[in-house]
Amino acid sequence: MSADPRVHFIEGADVDEALGPAGRVYLSGHLERPQPHFDHIGDLPDPTEAGITRYAELTVDQPHLHELNTDFTYVLRGAYAVRIIPTGEVRVLGEGGLCVIEPGLAHVCIASPGTQVIFFKVPGGNDKVPVELDGTSRDWVEAYCATFRQS
Repeated sequence: MSADPRVHFIEGADVDEALGPAGRVYLSGHLERPQPHFDHIGDLPDPTEAGITRYAELTVDQPHLHELNTDFTYVLRGAYAVRIIPTGEVRVLGEGGLCVIEPGLAHVCIASPGTQVIFFKVPGGNDKVPVELDGTSRDWVEAYCATFRQS
C-alpha cells in the first residue's frame, strides 16, 4: 500500500496468489464479493469494470453479448479465440493481442490452457446477456476444442 491512499500497488506475488492456477480478480467496478488483495480497489469511484482472468484448462466462455458495455480483452499470454456469432468471423489472439467488441454483438470466446487476459468493460456493470450458439458456431467450438484434445 502506498503512503498516498490514491495510489494502489499490488505485488506480482499477490496477483499470482489471488488468481491461483485458474481464477479471476476484479481491479475496479461495483464488486459484489470480496477480492483477496484487491478489496481496497473496489471502492474507486469509476464504475468501469476491469480484471484479470487466468485459465488453467481449455475454457469456452458462455456465448453472450453486452447490452451497454464495450468489452476490451488484452491477451497477456496464451491464445484467446473469439468468434463473432452473427458474421462467423474468427480471430485467434496471442500474447499482446487486443479484442474490442462493441455493445449488442454476440460472441463466444475460447481460452487455451495457460491463457491469461486482462479485461475492461466500459462503462461497467454486469450487463451480460447469454445467447444461444447457431449450428455453425457450435460446430466451430467443437472443432476448435477438438484440436486441443488431440494434442
